[in-house]
Amino acid sequence: MNELRSSNGMASTGHPLSAQVGADLLQAGGNAIDAAVGAALAQVVLDPANCGLGGYGGCLMVSEAASGRIAAVDFDGRAPLAAAEDMFELEPAELRSTVISRELGVNVKGDEMTRGPKSIAVPGTLAGLGAVHEEFGSMPWEKLVAPAVVLARDGFLVSASLANSISGLAHSGRDFPVTIEMLMPQGRPPKPGDTIRLPGLAKTLQRIADEGWRALYEGEMAKRIADYVQSSGGILAEKDLAEYQARICEPCTVRYRDHHVSTPPLPNGGTTTLQTLSILSGFDLTHWERESPEILHLIAETFKLAWRDRAEHFGDPECVDVDVDRLLSPEYAAELQTRLRSEVEPDHGAPRRPGPATCTTQICAVDSARNMVSATMSHGMAYGSLVTVPGLGVTLNHGMCRLDPRPGRPNSIAPGKRLLNNMSPVLVHRDGRPILAAGAPGGRHIMGAVAQFLINVIDFGMSPSDAFDMPRCFCDDAEPLVLEQRIIRSRRDDQSPFPQERARIGVKIDWSDSDALFQGLSAMGHSVEFSGAVGGSVHAIQVSNETEEILSGFDPRGLGATIGY
Repeated sequence: MNELRSSNGMASTGHPLSAQVGADLLQAGGNAIDAAVGAALAQVVLDPANCGLGGYGGCLMVSEAASGRIAAVDFDGRAPLAAAEDMFELEPAELRSTVISRELGVNVKGDEMTRGPKSIAVPGTLAGLGAVHEEFGSMPWEKLVAPAVVLARDGFLVSASLANSISGLAHSGRDFPVTIEMLMPQGRPPKPGDTIRLPGLAKTLQRIADEGWRALYEGEMAKRIADYVQSSGGILAEKDLAEYQARICEPCTVRYRDHHVSTPPLPNGGTTTLQTLSILSGFDLTHWERESPEILHLIAETFKLAWRDRAEHFGDPECVDVDVDRLLSPEYAAELQTRLRSEVEPDHGAPRRPGPATCTTQICAVDSARNMVSATMSHGMAYGSLVTVPGLGVTLNHGMCRLDPRPGRPNSIAPGKRLLNNMSPVLVHRDGRPILAAGAPGGRHIMGAVAQFLINVIDFGMSPSDAFDMPRCFCDDAEPLVLEQRIIRSRRDDQSPFPQERARIGVKIDWSDSDALFQGLSAMGHSVEFSGAVGGSVHAIQVSNETEEILSGFDPRGLGATIGY
């Protein structure tokens, strides 16, 4: 049991120090939006593998208590204006295993869509944080940036997970010396407990504090970014940066049981989470035990239907015709529910192997007035493109790999096109009141992880802390059905300077010893595999219907922390 309670406010992030930044801002009188923005800026310093000022962006949900307004903020990246649908040369997938080949069945020659300057999309992260602050924040911008400046300038202790990721970068990033030098100034990867300083990033953050967030998109810094990318062989231009805008828009919402679940619209990933819930709303899951073969079978087959609609229809609605209202409608859900009831054997399809789940970061915040934020940010796989702009300390995303390199498809590359991503921050309302903010990192696992967390809370009445500890399954458009076996922790975790990371050694979330579960699913026709953690740490904060008390905990799958005041 790891339940946390507060009567005032709470912040939950992927690192204890950024969670503390959020909690400190709440205690200083800031609202949930201030806390989320300040924590996010701290997180780009503390977690350079998973997010950054040069991240392709993300999205977030805001519930404003005073007005009752529920809004989405979409700061997804865009393809540069010089992009073309045939800009990458394709080769057969069987030549080598890559993220693209595992997900799409083709490869991009030279891995140019995943690493290097041609993989860089227009970054949206900082523009999104700036836009949400301007619309909903209460504190001065410079006060929100200040903690991040201090962390980058004075340094912070390296966690075991960051030490491991930088150690891996020593090999995978050998062709990107600026990134290597920034993270390994001593010529070797840091060890857990070492102090790391990022002076170039500190100076950039200070300029952003002084001049505003647009300083990264206009003027001298924007020119330096574009010139460096283009001199390295990429296509990002000053015009791409200058014209980029985050958008504040209406969310997508579905009714699930007696709750309303909202998430940012396409091309963000939450639409798949909502479709999963919409289909499952036609079944009484409490008819079975939560860990029964019947429930896992139903979840897996629902995932397949949602993923297939995603592959067939989803892309940037500004560029492709996608009828989201129909796909999320009760009528369409009823069609799919009838199909699920009539099918006896699982539909297998062609097997896939999703990319790594060690990417992206999640932030939630709730304040004393019960303003609520759920935000997800990313620059893709670890360290994005691996390209860092000299002197600025800004590592750029590889957002182009979120588009399809094959022409003529809904998510194919086009100039200015927004990226179909996996990010799924959600807010849950009941009787018009916000009661839950949630989201997760984890690549293609995100949508399913969030959906399963919501099932645990809404259908089975679990507290967030109990829902975090539940095992997960994963299936996209095809088998195998992956069951979470255990949380695998490096032996070096016991050297971590952070108690949260040390405490999770030996934590097990295990379905592998359940013969009845395995036999039951196999008898139904599923191809069952066991894996380590399915997805990253879900972050969630709940407001009690009865007492207005704030509840949370920590997911044992990662370093993240939740701090209240």
